[in-house]
Amino acid sequence: MRVPEQVTFRGESGFQTLTISKMAVYLRCKIIEAWNEKGQVYYLFFYKDKFIAGCKARGVKLRSFIAKAFKQGVILTSPHPIIRKIIHDSQTYVIQDFSQLVKKLKKQFSPYEQAFILTFFESFIPKKELFEQIKDIYYRLRRNGQLFCSWQIVRLLHDFAPKNRWARETANLVTYSKYYSLYFDFSEELLAKDKIYGEKLLYDGRNNKDHLILLEHSLLHDGLVMDAAALAIDSFLNDPDAYDYKTLVERLQMVFSEDEVCEIVENMLDHKPDVPLLQNDLLERYLKLGRVHDAAMLIAEHDIPPSVLSKKALNAILELILTDTADLPYEKLQTYLVPLSLYNPEQTEKAIAKCVNYLLREYDMDYVENWLAPIKQVNPTLSIYRKMEAIKKFKNNPDKQLELGKIYYDLHLYELALDCFSWEMELQETNPEPVEWLAKTYKKMGLEEEANSYLLLLENKFFTKSP
Repeated sequence: MRVPEQVTFRGESGFQTLTISKMAVYLRCKIIEAWNEKGQVYYLFFYKDKFIAGCKARGVKLRSFIAKAFKQGVILTSPHPIIRKIIHDSQTYVIQDFSQLVKKLKKQFSPYEQAFILTFFESFIPKKELFEQIKDIYYRLRRNGQLFCSWQIVRLLHDFAPKNRWARETANLVTYSKYYSLYFDFSEELLAKDKIYGEKLLYDGRNNKDHLILLEHSLLHDGLVMDAAALAIDSFLNDPDAYDYKTLVERLQMVFSEDEVCEIVENMLDHKPDVPLLQNDLLERYLKLGRVHDAAMLIAEHDIPPSVLSKKALNAILELILTDTADLPYEKLQTYLVPLSLYNPEQTEKAIAKCVNYLLREYDMDYVENWLAPIKQVNPTLSIYRKMEAIKKFKNNPDKQLELGKIYYDLHLYELALDCFSWEMELQETNPEPVEWLAKTYKKMGLEEEANSYLLLLENKFFTKSP
């Protein structure tokens, strides 16, 4: 099981390690939620993959940007490859006061982006302070004669504080009337002139396939591959039948390794376990990466029918049964052993024996015979059937315990074999064979002391010559 990502954070009390719980991807912004050892929550803000600021949570306002991000955005749970692409182990993330934040934004972003980013922090910085700072940006642009840019800011302020009288009156100035029609509804012209607002409309209407495609292209045009990838994942999970899976994989392969894509598909399958497309793709990725155990467990857990599996996939199950020591869903495995028994009978019989070994410990003979029935119908020549018939025949026959013990030994059912050989030794005190088998069985079980005891008994009782 993968461990959630961690980051080093410098706050008011110094350096501390935060464990990331999740990340929201929303309108070019990424917000990471992380916790310290005391259970305190922190948020790390990124814009266009650049770290902006960290904030200690003191409550999230109901209609704030961060509340919308975690309600309407794409939510990725840690650990996740996209989160790992955003955070950097070498970077220390810090809390910054308002003045430091403003200075940082001026150095890195356009006035419009500065204003937009400031709206992220409504839950952490007094709204009045944010409003006045954005208002200063507006006046600076207005004085410079940048009419459309100043309109973008006042429109943003109106959305940010719709009840504010100044914002409402300024937004309705005749000076800006020529821009009203552009903002009535989404258009590609709007997206070209005001990417922030245009993408917001596209995001709100991303259930429309054309809008989704335009939004993805807009993000990719600006190199925001992580945003496009997160959006593609979310779109597919919301409607697997409507979103082109090939397009999704292409988005992922632009920036992620084969292992990372595999992890993302695993994550998606956790959310949508019944989507065959995800099951089959993940299976092929496991096989390509040589993850035989994962491939076989995936097949068994999701009951993927043998008819859709390649020989390589079936062989993965065979290899797992023969080599793995972990618990397997043996009750389900005969479905896959049926086709295997035809083209690889020798190895399949070994795998069947291992399954029978488990099943005889947990179930009665009737259950095991029923479990074997589909395999027997396809390939009736395997010796395992004769062994099962012999077990059934000899089980209650005191004169056949030696033969029964040998069958149990062949099936690695050593405890049952010991019972049979011990019974036989008591009944046939002059016969060295059950003693030999007892020594052999204990040795196979790794019980050297017991094995040596029976070897010594064998030598003293049966092979020591009389003087």
